[in-house]
Amino acid sequence: MTTTTRRRRPLVIAAFVAVLAVAAVAIAYATFFTSDAPPPLALSDEPGTTAPATSVAVAPTTVAGSLTTAAPAPSGAGSADLAGTWRASAGSTAGYRVREKLAELPAKSDAVGRSTAVTGTVKVEHAGDALMATEASFEVDVTKLVSDESRRDTRIRTDGLQTNRFPKATFVSTKPIVLPAAAATGQAVKATAEGDLTLHGVTKRVSIPLDVRVTGGKGELVGSLGFPMSDFNIVPPSIGGFVTVDPDATLEFKLVLEKA
Repeated sequence: MTTTTRRRRPLVIAAFVAVLAVAAVAIAYATFFTSDAPPPLALSDEPGTTAPATSVAVAPTTVAGSLTTAAPAPSGAGSADLAGTWRASAGSTAGYRVREKLAELPAKSDAVGRSTAVTGTVKVEHAGDALMATEASFEVDVTKLVSDESRRDTRIRTDGLQTNRFPKATFVSTKPIVLPAAAATGQAVKATAEGDLTLHGVTKRVSIPLDVRVTGGKGELVGSLGFPMSDFNIVPPSIGGFVTVDPDATLEFKLVLEKA
């Protein structure tokens, strides 16, 4: 072997290693980053859900402690039809949204995973003229979370959410969800759900803002909650140092409800 050949060998090896590193980055980028992450969940675009012009004007709501007390429902709004137990039905979904990064570069898009394996019920009842949702209890099978990349879905079985160890996420209300009177007219309204969220085997008291609509015999509740993963003892996954995940996450859900 000539001296020139011996000198070239380290250069060839170094070039080969560099090519492998670039290829690994490219594969990681192509695997975990997309430019078309699904948008946040929202109420369905339901035409004709605006309250009729003959509806009685709704009085402003007032705050009593940490709960919002709704004004009396307008006459003829059909609020009696809403009383009863409602259950999660087809179309319900829940999942996560996190920000991924490639090395020191910002991610092209969020990583979003969702599960349609959602079960649970909520009871709608009257307290005087107020309309309230009570005894809300919902469960999500997080082993069914699906994103746009199967390798990401496989990874969270053992890292991050560790769905193999913690297959269920649950929410149980601790206070009534008071609905504005306009909810009985088919209008989209705002509300707040307070309760215990259990995720990754850890239970935390949370307050989740909601968008609510009841129309056509179905109810929709849409909400999201941002939180540090450390609140639930979740360690953000890291893929070989190439792909990292921001320490904050967002829980997203859309509940489609039907009377039981």
